[in-house]
Amino acid sequence: VYGVMGGLMQRYGGVSMPSIASYSGTSGGYGSSGGGSSYAAGYDNSGWGANGYLTRAFDTADALTNVANANSARLLQEVPEYLRKSDSMLGLAEQYADTGAKQSQKYYGYADDYLSDHKDLLANGTNAGLQNVVNEMNKSVYSGMQKTAGTKLSDWAKKGIINSSVATSGINDIENAAANAAAGNYGNVYNTMLANYLSGADTSRGLAESVMANANDAFNNYYNLAGSYRDNYNSGLEGLNTFAALPEQYYSNALAPLSPAYNYWKDSTNAWLANDKDYVATSDGK
Repeated sequence: VYGVMGGLMQRYGGVSMPSIASYSGTSGGYGSSGGGSSYAAGYDNSGWGANGYLTRAFDTADALTNVANANSARLLQEVPEYLRKSDSMLGLAEQYADTGAKQSQKYYGYADDYLSDHKDLLANGTNAGLQNVVNEMNKSVYSGMQKTAGTKLSDWAKKGIINSSVATSGINDIENAAANAAAGNYGNVYNTMLANYLSGADTSRGLAESVMANANDAFNNYYNLAGSYRDNYNSGLEGLNTFAALPEQYYSNALAPLSPAYNYWKDSTNAWLANDKDYVATSDGK
């Protein structure tokens, strides 16, 4: 035990244990009475020689501990960065979600505006814009009607076939044609304006849905990246705990073959101390 502890003190503390050579060769010393042993012999026999078991075992433990410490140092640099990146990705995810929501609401607002601005057309079948367009078109129709009616009357008069009934019938036909044209104009303009309004509302709605879909995709991508970095962070913490526990395990393994001998020494010492009794002499000899 003395040799093992001496080797540990010298290896890791730079302190040499006192030699016990001076106690050997005596009946009360640590060596045998026939010339005995020395500390040096005990040190060599304990396994601390150049090729000794303890030297090799602790060289291995030192090497493995250096690897564990290097991995711990690396993780101490990487783990906080994983957390920072995770928080950054979450921030971007929230930013895209917020921006997407605002943009989509804007386009949905445009769609509502299209429908609201022209709800009178949908509810009443007309509005000021439609009336203005139709009025201009009808002016052209009735202007043409008047011109046509004058030309017909002049032709009939030249041919000598005009009379009140013919004129009335002809003019009625022209007026009916003009009325039909006006009605057709109204229907065509109404359908065109209605299609444009609905198309504008539908386009705005489509833009809103597209913006929201893109924002959701971006949110999910950044959220997943944040989760991945968070997983790396948690794995890094687990790695730090694992590497922190390894050196104790390595050095315990190095000393493991000596444990039976140490336990035997400890149990023997405790048993000896358990039987140790102090006696006090009294004046009456008891």
